[in-house]
Amino acid sequence: MKALILTYHYLDNYGAVLQAFALQRYLSQSGIDAKILDYRPGLYGFGDYTFLLKDARLPAKFKKFIYGNIKALLSIKRKKNFRLFSEKYLNRTEKKYRDVNSLEKSAPYADIYITGSDQVWNDDILGLCEGYFLTFVKNESLKASYAASIGKDTISPAYAERLKKYLDSFDFISVREEAAKAALENAGLKAVLTVLDPVFLLGPEAYEDLMTKPAIDDYVFIYCFDSNEQCYSLAKILAERNHLKTISFSGWFNKFHTDYFVNTASPAEFLSYLRNAEYVVTNSFHGTAFSILFEKEFYSVPPVSRVSRIESLLYAVNLQDRMLHNNEKLEAIEAIDYQAVKGYLSQGIEKSKAYLKSVIDAAGRRKRKNE
Repeated sequence: MKALILTYHYLDNYGAVLQAFALQRYLSQSGIDAKILDYRPGLYGFGDYTFLLKDARLPAKFKKFIYGNIKALLSIKRKKNFRLFSEKYLNRTEKKYRDVNSLEKSAPYADIYITGSDQVWNDDILGLCEGYFLTFVKNESLKASYAASIGKDTISPAYAERLKKYLDSFDFISVREEAAKAALENAGLKAVLTVLDPVFLLGPEAYEDLMTKPAIDDYVFIYCFDSNEQCYSLAKILAERNHLKTISFSGWFNKFHTDYFVNTASPAEFLSYLRNAEYVVTNSFHGTAFSILFEKEFYSVPPVSRVSRIESLLYAVNLQDRMLHNNEKLEAIEAIDYQAVKGYLSQGIEKSKAYLKSVIDAAGRRKRKNE
């Protein structure tokens, strides 16, 4: 049985690439001929570094030097590392599709089309891309979503109603956040399930096969966006108390406030450094997800926006106290009891796998009926 996945697999973002890898790998392990449909609407360029120009802490000449020279060099190396990882581990269609019109003309046949995971239904990123709503599927193939994310902290009834019009033709709908489930059900959609992000479908050993040994030991791993000052100040506290180094995998602000800064690592290197850290400080959803999966002592700092994505995950495993709004509360937080976390997590994994089994079984019945 053939399945095609539509997701954000092509961005130079660790979470995006690794969740795509995980869903495809799990479906393949389940006996499905799974490929990622190489759909790339609104392709990003080298990335946006314009926030540097607004940072008053950096001299103007230095900002100009960074923006005009280092940006291109780092981006090229980073893109190469992501490309090599994707070529090795992602099974994608040979043809690339830039818009829904090209999908309508020549998208490959599949018994199941799956959209998700990641923020494929967040119009703040690329607008409402019809490809991620499978509008090009005109045959009897089954249409499903897996852990699709809207990614918004607030979902208006009007926006949920727009989504409903696209999703009425879906056979199965699952989302990643409780807020998305509530909004879609309030708009009139039925049987919307929440499932875990695809990275949880695989055990830690599946990722350890990808890893190499980090170049340093004894460190606090920082993976934060938005130049978040709380992230680096919290990491500094943890490092000083435990005689550790600090290493940041994102954010130019952290470049000047950590012992090591890495902006070109491959997804495999990202996993390696996170897995071997003494502590993790992050305001990223997937930074939080992999911290849980690898049973790390971690702290999630609220991002500027889309905090509900992280909150939903933390509540699912009863770790909401790891969302640290104020560093002064650090003293009150106890070490994580991962035996208890495993209980909550196993329930979510079982539910998520059962959902995918239902999708696969339904597609099989439909295929036999139409033969």
